Formats: sequence, structure tokens, C-alpha cells
Amino acid sequence: MRQSAADAVVLLKNEHGILPLPSYARRVAVIGPNASRAQIFGGGSAALRPTYTISPLEGIKSAVGPDTEIVYARGCDAHKLTPLICQPGFDISFYNDPPSTSARQPIHSLTTTNSNMFFNDNLPETLNRACYATATATFTPSRSGIYEFGTGALGIADLYIDDFFVGPLALSSRGGLRFGGYLKLTPEEQVREAVDLARSSDAVIIIAGLNADVRPDTVICIQSGTPVELPFIERCYSLLHFFYNGNETGNGLADVLFGRQNPSGRIPFTIPKELKDSQPHKKIETFPGKDGKFASSGPGPAFAFGHGLSTTTLAPSDTIMISCTVRNCGKIPGREIVQAYVSPPASTSRPKTELKGFKKTALLNPDEEEIVVITLNKESFALWDEGWKVVAGQYEVHLASSSINIKQTAIIHLEEAFVF
Repeated sequence: MRQSAADAVVLLKNEHGILPLPSYARRVAVIGPNASRAQIFGGGSAALRPTYTISPLEGIKSAVGPDTEIVYARGCDAHKLTPLICQPGFDISFYNDPPSTSARQPIHSLTTTNSNMFFNDNLPETLNRACYATATATFTPSRSGIYEFGTGALGIADLYIDDFFVGPLALSSRGGLRFGGYLKLTPEEQVREAVDLARSSDAVIIIAGLNADVRPDTVICIQSGTPVELPFIERCYSLLHFFYNGNETGNGLADVLFGRQNPSGRIPFTIPKELKDSQPHKKIETFPGKDGKFASSGPGPAFAFGHGLSTTTLAPSDTIMISCTVRNCGKIPGREIVQAYVSPPASTSRPKTELKGFKKTALLNPDEEEIVVITLNKESFALWDEGWKVVAGQYEVHLASSSINIKQTAIIHLEEAFVF
């Protein structure tokens, strides 16, 4: 899982060789709300309870040496709901009788692992459908300050802090309880704290990014599953993109940041310079890919489909064949993704380049090489028109590291069209 998490990290930009970071830096500032939590899925029906998770902050702390100090600032708030209190040990007791009943006895008790609790199953049959529960825990703040707490419930919930009644919350039906709390700072306080840490550190890593001015040598790590607008790309030297990479998300990211693994991911979508450049944002009810593509027309992208850099040197050999040799010419083990694109005859209305095959190498040590073979078939050149059809004309087959970074091109002339 750790290897997969590192393989999925995409290096978008790395001017002046900022990455990899030295593991012997005296002080490293980590900034951003996504740094301290392991965001391993987008939520909804895709959410599962993992056996364990490694946050980016935890991964970075384990990647550096004992003489390196890691300091952290949230930098901003980016939550929709009050952040969960992830300290384990929420004790829940279930009753059939209301709190007003003297000497009532619990029907069932359990201890949770976090403060997001659903009571839909795994409860004894002796517990009434209309039941009562108490959930108690001890919260130890990491620092002094003003804290904001929030409670959400399916049913009726009363919130007490140190046995002091705070208030009730009533929603639709029985079923669960969610409790959160966090240190509440003003936006100005958060930015000031982040800037102060950054100024006093040898290296700065931002997880999720800030729209404020940053040191140009700051490493910005963007986590998302879709393209996002990046208005700060001209103000930073180094930019990484990582996805919801599973349990080992933090360790995988840290392995790339500190040079234990070469970034070998490639962007599976186009990142626009501005959201308005993306077709789905231009008009309502536009299906992605309909009526125009970045590869065909319109403004150039911030980062093209298939883009991804490396902190080592992985170069395809000088050949126009789909079979090629990839050699690690650098000093760090790494992978390369060889991509094959086809450009159809100019007379067609198809995109000017279409991805038709790709293959990722094994982990190549320095000076190690691998022969990569990508097979194209008749479907690679065909267009659906009431059946598969290959039109006559000149086709170009490109060996590339992204849709706009073409390494070699081969010309194929098809004298006669055919269908299948």
C-alpha cells in the first residue's frame, strides 16, 4: 500500500531542483488543514472505516532524522462540519428508560474509536427501537485557546461539557451521533501563525495549498480527485498533486518529498489555467468531453493530460517504435510511464491526439533499464460510426511522456479505409 501511495504522487512542477527535500533539515514547517488528517477517500458511499491511516504530517515526521524539528500550523479552516475528535475512548451506554428514570440500568455498552457514531446495527434485540444513550469522553486540548464544539444527531441530543448543559439538538430520527471540536482561530491569526513558522524554518511544505503569498521555495502539495484551479503556480517553484491514496497516503507522500521514491504518477485529466477554460464550466448540462477538448481547441492548459515530472532522469531511447527502452539515468530509483498517442488524418473531426496505450515500468534503480512494449491494434485507429471504421490517410503515432510532451513520432500511411 505504501508503494502504491507513492506511485500515485504526481510532480507537476520542480524548478531549481527543490525536490527531493533533504532529510537532515534542521526545521521543517508543515502547513495546511489536510496535513494533520489522513484524507483517504472523498466520502459518501465510498467511505469505509480503515484499519489504520497515516496522515501527511505523520509520514513527514517519520521520514526525517531525529535532529529535524517538525512544526505544524493549520493555516486556514477547510471543514464543512466541525472536525471530529479522533481521540479513542468514547464510552456509550444504551438504555430503554429515559434519563429521568432513577436507578436505570444500561442494556448495552461499548467504546468507539472516534466521535462519529451510528447506531444502526450490532445492538442487542433487548434494546428498544426507541431507546436512549449516553456518550462520554475526555477531551485534552493540545494547546490553550478558544475551542468550538459541535454536535449532530439523528434523534434528540443534549450536549454537556464538564457536566454543564450547553444545549439540545433535535433532528429527524434515531440513529447516530456526531461530535466535533477544534481550536478556533481567526483567519488572520491562522495566516500569521503559518507565516511565522515558515519564516523560521529551513523547508516549508503546504498540504492543500494557500492562496496567500508564500515563499517561492515552498513545496505545495495539492490533494484532490479532480482538476482544481491553481492561481498560485507562478509563485511557487515546486508543486505536487496527490489523490486519496489509501491507508499509507502520508508515508507515500513523504517518500516522494524526501527522495526515497521518485514521483512516477501522471495526471489522468487536464488541469486548466482557469475553471472557465474547462468545457463543463462553460455552460449548463454539458457532458465532460462533449463539444470540445483541450487537445483540440481553446486555451492551453496549466498542466496537460498525462503530465508528470521526475526527480530522476528517465528517458525513452531514440526510436519511433512502440517498443522502447527506458533507462534510469538519475541517482534515485523511479518509474516511468511511457504513453502512446495517435493523431488521425487531418480530414477527420477527431481530437488531434488520442491516448491509445501506456505502460508503467518496474521500479528502476540508477543505471537500470527496461524494454517497454505497447501494442496498438485496429481499435487504436478506429472511429465509431454505426460500426468501427478506420479511414484512409496519414496517421501519426507518438511516443510521449504527456499529451504535449512528444518524444518521437512515427508516420503510418493507410491506403484504403476499412470497417469491422
